[in-house]
Amino acid sequence: MSKARTRVNGWQDFCARFAAETRAAWGAASDYFWSELLLNIMSPTDLAPPVTPATAALILGSARGSGWTRKLGAALVELAPANLALRPIEIADLPLYHEELEHDVPAPWTRFREEIRAVDALLFVTPEYNRSVPTVLKNAIDIGS
Repeated sequence: MSKARTRVNGWQDFCARFAAETRAAWGAASDYFWSELLLNIMSPTDLAPPVTPATAALILGSARGSGWTRKLGAALVELAPANLALRPIEIADLPLYHEELEHDVPAPWTRFREEIRAVDALLFVTPEYNRSVPTVLKNAIDIGS
């Protein structure tokens, strides 16, 4: 078996384990969602994940400490393949964005921007609020952009 095929199968194994973890937490209703999203969309068989280790920021779009978003993020970190380091980045402590604060940047903004610059990719895990993204996530996007 070629190395590329092995890497793809490793990614598919990760997706299958992640789906099993969420199935255990959410029940069979999650089966279709995870099989479509993780196995078909995120890991096409003609593409292999990067060979060199990559670092991705895991941005949780919820400030709720005990919510499903945090549980899902923790499962992603635990089940990530060896060539992917997921680094959770906290956004709940970011002061609301206001352009006038750019002259005297708050420390949490600086921390957030530095953490974003230090990674290869961003992974957003977020609930939907009122058919949109949560305010805490929109605020983080404004600060980081």
